[in-house]
Amino acid sequence: MYKIAAIVSTLLLISCGASKTTIDASKIHTFRNISSAISYENSIGSVDTSPNHTIELAGSMYPNHKGFELAIPKMFQQVEVPFICTVSYYYVKKDSSIKVIFYQWDNPNPEGFENAIGTQNKFKRFRNKWNQLARQLSDQLGKPQYKSIASAKYGDKIMVDESTEESIWSIDDNSTKQNTTWRDDMKWKSNNGVNAYLFMFGDNRTGYRQIRLVIYAD
Repeated sequence: MYKIAAIVSTLLLISCGASKTTIDASKIHTFRNISSAISYENSIGSVDTSPNHTIELAGSMYPNHKGFELAIPKMFQQVEVPFICTVSYYYVKKDSSIKVIFYQWDNPNPEGFENAIGTQNKFKRFRNKWNQLARQLSDQLGKPQYKSIASAKYGDKIMVDESTEESIWSIDDNSTKQNTTWRDDMKWKSNNGVNAYLFMFGDNRTGYRQIRLVIYAD
């Protein structure tokens, strides 16, 4: 159990506040419960955006085989230049132990308000972030058990409407357009029962990008 807590604590220190994600091994015992996680977030200036209602986690992200009764998650938001990073802590009502940490990286600027260079730069930033997280998770948990990279079909190319060659910013619902949405997935499971699910959503026509990372222990 101690090993599981140690590995989870290390993984949870994937920093959302720095421009480059790092793992702080000196805080390996942090986040043993929700109180310590709240203290940590407050210490780095995160903004508490916790909801006042329960937010369910899909079984594909957290199976919850042991049927833990989870409390309303504590949620924090912090700008990680050039992203907005949201961290959600799901914990057990009975003992306040953290079972799931859910990270989400979003683009701070609405899609459709960027020029072509800005959109391609955004694509590269999200790809670099994905690669960085994948490397760190592999260092912590070993080789991923599952990997599917659907974005390989599109790369960082901005898709245009096939019939009019309009840019993605002027395409409307009446345009003749192909489906350009995709999702990349990677999953890890350590020998100590720590799981990680990293996935990225994208659409090279609209310019949409989002990365999510779920970490939980069996």
